[in-house]
Amino acid sequence: MIPPLRQSKLSTGFCFRQNAGLVLNAPLVQIPALPTTGQAEVIAALDTVAGEIAQALKAPPYYTLLRGASATEDRRLTVHFARTLANMEPVRPDSTPESRQKISFTQVRIDPEKAAGNAGSTSYSRTNKPLELHTDSSYKRDPHELVAFQMVRADMEGGDTIMMPVDRILNALAPEIRAVLSRPAFPFGKGPLPILWETDGVTRIRYYRSQIDLSGGIDLPGEEKDAMAVLDEVIGREDLQDRFRIEPGDTLYMDNTRVLHGRTGFAPTSNRLMYRIRSHVGCLG
Repeated sequence: MIPPLRQSKLSTGFCFRQNAGLVLNAPLVQIPALPTTGQAEVIAALDTVAGEIAQALKAPPYYTLLRGASATEDRRLTVHFARTLANMEPVRPDSTPESRQKISFTQVRIDPEKAAGNAGSTSYSRTNKPLELHTDSSYKRDPHELVAFQMVRADMEGGDTIMMPVDRILNALAPEIRAVLSRPAFPFGKGPLPILWETDGVTRIRYYRSQIDLSGGIDLPGEEKDAMAVLDEVIGREDLQDRFRIEPGDTLYMDNTRVLHGRTGFAPTSNRLMYRIRSHVGCLG
């Protein structure tokens, strides 16, 4: 059963509005008014929306906001879209119908106990601290292609989302720096891996500076360290970043290997709550 949805017209495009001094310019997909004639018709309408999401993630800036659902602690709709994308052709060649049903689910909120028990870089997601631009599951040899954030409760003043597509990063890097970052020499917890790599002519990125440092990045040769310093400088450029707020009821979908994401800090007493869902999706590759 699909949770209740607000009535809205299906469209894709750019939403420009002023909010807390920021311009929201995220690509937007809206959920349509759903049919009332039967479950099959509802699923068909949602499949159309899933196709819109997939198309948005294949083109710059490789992320989109889904709007049209009510703010809810029910995650079934986000799970439905993640599984639909995982089963969309072309599916991953190493997957099975059973594996395509699997997703990773996490509640992202302030949790001092969990943060204290996790010495890794992921502990920051349990706090109100800012999060540097990074790739989710970057420690894996094969990071999840799809990451989605369903906003349940937003902070009133902080917690803005920051995004940077890989294209902007590449355009700001000299060829020799890109070459160094493409070496399988950077520690991510599962052995040395490249920061930049290509699949079918598409350049992808995995990066989490804190994770690299914790995994032995301090012992890297000077050339690799220098290249990361240049990369840090580029991703710190506000003129290359998209910054906006995710409102309750919105869900942010991204191609996790073609865009870096982060956030600003927010109040230490905030009840901000997001659901994070990760899955392997072949149709984005």
